[in-house]
Amino acid sequence: MKKKTDKVETGIRPRENFMQHILRDINHQMFPGGKDEEDFRIWELFEMFEARYPMEVIRRLQRFVLAQLLLTDKDKRSVVDSVTRRNDNNFTDEDAGTLYDYAVMSDKRLRLKYGCGS
Repeated sequence: MKKKTDKVETGIRPRENFMQHILRDINHQMFPGGKDEEDFRIWELFEMFEARYPMEVIRRLQRFVLAQLLLTDKDKRSVVDSVTRRNDNNFTDEDAGTLYDYAVMSDKRLRLKYGCGS
């Protein structure tokens, strides 16, 4: 008979490595409502940009902006510069600023931390 040992609760699912756990946690911070919330936000941005950019580019950049805001203390100018310097898009400064403003306005924690997109 095998002896049972007390399991320490780590929040890590079986067969999930530490990095996967961290990424899952960050994803939950970005979109607490899950995939439905993410899809809704990306669709709103797609409409705001009048379909000038593919949805997957918007999704990737919105995640990038949210990660910058949730994990660092970058200001709007720094985030906009980071978006426009990336080689995987052709966002203008204005559109990158819209991504920033939308991210801040869509998340209560970010509104408290950064104010109304300024």
